[in-house]
Amino acid sequence: MFLGPTGTGKTELCKALAEFLFDDADAMTSVDMSEFGEKHTVSKMIGAPPGYIGYEEGGGLTESVRRRPYQVVLLDEFENGHKSVWDLLFPVFDEGHLTDSQGRKVDFRNTISVMNSNIGAALLANLPEHQTGSEPKVKESIMFRLSC
Repeated sequence: MFLGPTGTGKTELCKALAEFLFDDADAMTSVDMSEFGEKHTVSKMIGAPPGYIGYEEGGGLTESVRRRPYQVVLLDEFENGHKSVWDLLFPVFDEGHLTDSQGRKVDFRNTISVMNSNIGAALLANLPEHQTGSEPKVKESIMFRLSC
């Protein structure tokens, strides 16, 4: 997880990571989590359910990883996603796969998944001079804000 204020290079770091690991800065899928703020938007990630328009197309995230399994997956501003989207992504972090709407198990074990956020940036910016941000209480405060 990359945390920091807007403009500090979190996304650029992901591009550099893709370039370094996969010799291609474009070996990256960026998912704008603000587009997944509602429960029903999960289908954009894994594909529309059977019988719905676009079912054959698959989801944006699952299709990207299925077609290019070696890449960086950036979950941009992760805190903006709906809880159901977070729940959907747990198997990626736990078991290394995500099942799309067509029942295909998409392998994420060769991806580097990065969550970034600017949550806590104001907290970090206003720390007293003697604190660095790595103190346990500061970390707990930021993690609490992410979980709300």
